[in-house]
Amino acid sequence: MIPDMNMKQFFLLLSLMVLPGCFSLAHDEPPQHHFVLGGPSGTAGESAGVSAGVPGGGLSDGDAPYESLQGLRIGLRKLQMVEYLDSPLIVVRVGQHQIVYSEFNRWGGSLESGVMRALESHLEALAPLEGVATAPWDPRAGHDYLVQIHLLGMEGLVPEAGAGAEGASRLLASWEIISPIDGAVLVRGRTNHTTSGWTAGDYNDLVGRFDAGLWELSRDLVAALAAERALLQQE
Repeated sequence: MIPDMNMKQFFLLLSLMVLPGCFSLAHDEPPQHHFVLGGPSGTAGESAGVSAGVPGGGLSDGDAPYESLQGLRIGLRKLQMVEYLDSPLIVVRVGQHQIVYSEFNRWGGSLESGVMRALESHLEALAPLEGVATAPWDPRAGHDYLVQIHLLGMEGLVPEAGAGAEGASRLLASWEIISPIDGAVLVRGRTNHTTSGWTAGDYNDLVGRFDAGLWELSRDLVAALAAERALLQQE
């Protein structure tokens, strides 16, 4: 008998740890699957429903050109994230409070590096910036704005119903745009990209949904930077 856990919960946890893939209880373990964020141009963004038809999820005809951001230099500070995300294993939340780490579905590198690399690429695709640098950078480097990201959640969400149940995905982040001159916070914001329809155990789809969330976060940052520039021009 399994203490403090009913059989339905046990098989749910088992399926989340091993899917996709099958294994023999006698000898073989399922293969490990490794995933990266920010797929090649025209793949991850489109598959997750971001700017379909636009390479890499960049500007579409309906987007503002963000001409006021022309030539700006942006510095991305070191990512801050909740402790439970600091793992090579992809995270799924079961019900309200339980966290499951998928032993056989992992990040192909540190999650922090993957998120920052994707954001750097997305911001440069969305606006005519001179460049985006990620910390640590040369102390002599000059930036027009600094950006601090707090990653508060990045996981699959499933009810206590087992593999194959319809779940959701969530990417939750708060952020600040900061003056590099005096460290003053110029803009605060929050991005919550939650999508329904995720099938528990489909980690390829889950990572694609995380990519879509990073595109949304990047769009929020670019829009906030443009609004800040507009205020400056009015002064």
